[in-house]
Amino acid sequence: SLRRALISPCGEPAILAPSASATYSRLRLIAIWISMAASGAKISVTNDLAQGIKGVDVIYTDVWASMGMEHDAENRKAKFVPYQVNEKALAMANRDCVVLHCLPAHYGDEITYGVSRTPNSAIFDQAENRLHAQQGILLWCLGVI
Repeated sequence: SLRRALISPCGEPAILAPSASATYSRLRLIAIWISMAASGAKISVTNDLAQGIKGVDVIYTDVWASMGMEHDAENRKAKFVPYQVNEKALAMANRDCVVLHCLPAHYGDEITYGVSRTPNSAIFDQAENRLHAQQGILLWCLGVI
């Protein structure tokens, strides 16, 4: 999972989300916190954008309403708007911060088009890496490798 992949390279991961967000329910936060804490990582949980993003090296965002959650998209959007990865948010991070998004992105919602095209953005490299992994799986399934 993404959470496990980020444990090793991230010395101090922060979870940033609205306090009323069902995405980060109390039980889920506890589960994530315990599993990450077992790695020795220092974890912070906050709903304060400035506190959560100040000086970070990596910003990872995702869509606010995944497939199957479209019925709740407007409600979620209202809660998540303050957490948009935009130029102002990027300016709070380290200057060489890397921006990641698993795509497809909803520009103007979770991330602005401008941030996705900055030198900080690695979202298309990230997508390309997934492409090669998926090609390898297909070749394996077809018995080619």
